[in-house]
Amino acid sequence: MNEKVDRLNVFVPLVAITDQTGGTEMKTRSHLHNNGARGTAFEGYKDLPSITAYVEAGTPIIMDYRVWHRGLANTSESTVRPLLYFKYAKMTAPVVVNAPTKKRKRITPMVV
Repeated sequence: MNEKVDRLNVFVPLVAITDQTGGTEMKTRSHLHNNGARGTAFEGYKDLPSITAYVEAGTPIIMDYRVWHRGLANTSESTVRPLLYFKYAKMTAPVVVNAPTKKRKRITPMVV
């Protein structure tokens, strides 16, 4: 599977991402595989190396839409982990529904 990138995910954390607040773990080269059903990638790709993004607040994390990724646990005692999440796609990219609609948790606005 060696298709050109037609979609990007961009995460912009609003607080520093550290070991305590939990980073975004990404499986390297997972975009080159048939990714199958959601939730199975980390089981099926145990042998692929992972990288975890730890960045300062406001630093964008940009990745191919097909890269398997997950947010790691926030073990800090008092820091919430708000972020902005953008998806960019070429006009010719097919529409993909890859996650069921679910309720999102509303967080109290905060000053950063």
